Amino acid sequence: MQTSTTNAIVSGCIVWWEPKAAPAARLREALEAIGLESFAPNAETVEAALKHALGDYGDMLCKLNRGSTTNGNGEKEKRKYEVKSRLSASDDGFELVEVTRRKAGNGYRCEVAVKVDKVTGGLSVIDGWLQGWSVWDLQEKFDEYRSMATGASVGRSLVDLTKHLHGTCVRLGGGGNYYLPEDVVGQWSDVIDAYESCSQTRVQRMRVVMDDLAARAIRDGITAELLKEGAEVADELAKGDCKEEVIERRKQRSQELREKCKQYESILNDTLVSVHAVLDMADQCAAVAIGVQESGTVFDESAFA
Repeated sequence: MQTSTTNAIVSGCIVWWEPKAAPAARLREALEAIGLESFAPNAETVEAALKHALGDYGDMLCKLNRGSTTNGNGEKEKRKYEVKSRLSASDDGFELVEVTRRKAGNGYRCEVAVKVDKVTGGLSVIDGWLQGWSVWDLQEKFDEYRSMATGASVGRSLVDLTKHLHGTCVRLGGGGNYYLPEDVVGQWSDVIDAYESCSQTRVQRMRVVMDDLAARAIRDGITAELLKEGAEVADELAKGDCKEEVIERRKQRSQELREKCKQYESILNDTLVSVHAVLDMADQCAAVAIGVQESGTVFDESAFA
């Protein structure tokens, strides 16, 4: 398939990233400086931080007990360590379980159990004991995780930012590569600086020459996105049991989708016919839902007249 680049213009950019864990407070400050602090990822929860810290301790024990060993009965066995929550992770903490794998059957033993003081944030050993580490070593790991946003949450925040900037996914199957319109290219450069200034996250940006194939990729991406979201709005409204505030939110979302559709029609110089059909259906469902609600209100009022 041939495509012409004659008279093609540079319009917008393709963005993607490799997210890494980041200091949550520093990243929030960097995003606040460009007015995007609402998209800052949160630091790890207390429970997640303790689980990760105990996991690191278990990795250290695995290195100490590397390879197969032989027990007193001459049986070969291998040890590994797993972190398990007690009945309530927030109230009862986690324990590191030693799993001894044997041919005749595995053995399980609580190596150590730790919980977090909800007031001070301090760790305490409530069962077993630590070997090779002190409770202060474990606390240091816990505090470090507690201050960090995970790579996964950093990635999700970047996805949310592309949506905020009216971007659309252009990778077949979804995820990974997003197109951003021309008018937000400069703002994305600020986003790159914010994320890369405080972590090992790499955020990329590549300008787009709007030839036929580039336009097709963007058209496919925005059409798939708007059809999916428009259908979801229509389906929810078609249920007929929506409250007034829910109907209003869905109507507002439908209007936002229609505005995004117009924006991309201008970018592509094309009409997204199938998208308009779905959004029209969503508007019809909204009208029906409002009618049903008004009928119900009239009935309720007449019953008590």
